Amino acid sequence: MNKSKITKEQLEKILPQKNKMRLIDEIVDYDVDKWKIESKTILSENCIFYDKQNGMPNYVLFEFAAQTVAALTGLAAIEKHLQSSAGFVLSVSNFDFDFDFVYADSVVNVTAYRETELGNVYSFNVEISINNTHNSTGKITVMEI
Repeated sequence: MNKSKITKEQLEKILPQKNKMRLIDEIVDYDVDKWKIESKTILSENCIFYDKQNGMPNYVLFEFAAQTVAALTGLAAIEKHLQSSAGFVLSVSNFDFDFDFVYADSVVNVTAYRETELGNVYSFNVEISINNTHNSTGKITVMEI
């Protein structure tokens, strides 16, 4: 990938999720021509989904992936001078985690690249890593509206 980092402050202008609902901290790298992106987040106890007794459930990582894909779509709209449009997740599949919870101060990396496009429906292959350990891959399918 070949673009510079996008900071938390810059993400405020790209993502529709605001305040505590915006889960990702920064975009580490992206390439809108190749439809690839990587985000990085340091999980905080202030995360809206964090339970101080148990940590954050692993299924919340799907929202980290969805926001990473949304950031790529927003960056593509900016770079290609297109109107940004809303979208929603149609399906999440083939993820398998060997843990139930993620804990504060863990580094969450999400890498996604667009695999297929059919009209306004896009499938992204996603890799999720916790503390630089490969943990799971899967697919997210989204529809742009």
